Amino acid sequence: MQRHLFAYNNEDNTYGFDYLDLKIDLGVDLEAGIGVNCLSAGIYGSAELGFSIDIWKTFEMRTVELSGEVGLYVKLLFYSEKFPIVSGSTTIYDRDAKIKKPKHIPSLLQRHMMPTNTT
Repeated sequence: MQRHLFAYNNEDNTYGFDYLDLKIDLGVDLEAGIGVNCLSAGIYGSAELGFSIDIWKTFEMRTVELSGEVGLYVKLLFYSEKFPIVSGSTTIYDRDAKIKKPKHIPSLLQRHMMPTNTT
């Protein structure tokens, strides 16, 4: 689904913002190794948690994503290089991808808890 930031609204015949998201990323990088000021080597790990919040219409969470990486690093004077071994990312929550069941179909738990007429 393609979304446009600035769009035409058919209901009130105006142009305006279709959506406005606030994106927040929190991350941490860790390094452990051996060496001196001009030469060092070791392992590193990084993780990032990203939030996307719809702040225009509903002020609700749009997505939550988690990504991370583990690998080896080398530093020599002003040169540094990272060699990733494992990396990946996943979407923990996506508001638009959720499958919403119709309200008129009760869940299995609700069916067993509903009183039955025995008249």
